[in-house]
Amino acid sequence: MISTAQIRFLSSLKIKKYRQKNNAFVGEGEKVASELLGSGMAILNVFAISDWVEMNDNLLNGINDKVNEVTDKELKKASFLKTPNKVIVVAEIPKPEISKIHKEAFTIVLDNMSDPGNMGTIIRIADWFGINDIVCSSSCVDAYNPKVVQGTMGSIARVNLHYTDLEAFFLKYKGIKVYGAIMQGRALQEYSSADPGFILIGGESDGIDPGLDKFITDPVTIPGSGSAESLNAAVATGIVVHHLTMNKEQ
Repeated sequence: MISTAQIRFLSSLKIKKYRQKNNAFVGEGEKVASELLGSGMAILNVFAISDWVEMNDNLLNGINDKVNEVTDKELKKASFLKTPNKVIVVAEIPKPEISKIHKEAFTIVLDNMSDPGNMGTIIRIADWFGINDIVCSSSCVDAYNPKVVQGTMGSIARVNLHYTDLEAFFLKYKGIKVYGAIMQGRALQEYSSADPGFILIGGESDGIDPGLDKFITDPVTIPGSGSAESLNAAVATGIVVHHLTMNKEQ
């Protein structure tokens, strides 16, 4: 059973200010739900059809009091998706400490990343290549936006997300390499080895803020042979991250 008040609460979490006010976000579908439930994140509520509850008793161990069995019709009322998929999880937004970022590992830094689809894909890219942290400027889309969460396919449970002033951040970590993805950079394939550092990626329309240019120690670019003006931000991130992490200086 799901109450009208619970539906209103879930609906409010579509909006950033209410996610921040309640320190909560929503993940939907079997894949995302299983990742969140198995991650150690604080779970506030689970709304699921009875078949899913019965088949996933192991994931719900210890949080049975937070589980609400609902009908397909009730799930549809509460869902953000066009086609609801058996389960909705409400989890607490993690608050990782930015001071614990590992200086000897690669970290993705995003500036002006406004597209939820790109943000979700970049979180998946970080997870795939074993990058633990993504640092975002305040102009980036909220990583706990429902569209972003769905796009991560559960990777959001394993990647630490930080929002901060990037100029202050780079000043604090002065001396660490900053690989900035820009059009006039050094060709990526010239990096046969790469020291760990920050991989700075700009957003879809505005790119990297010019005020951050002074922190880029290694401007990099992805050479192309076609006529497209630029690459999709998430695609570019995947290419740069793959090359640098695969050629990491040991």
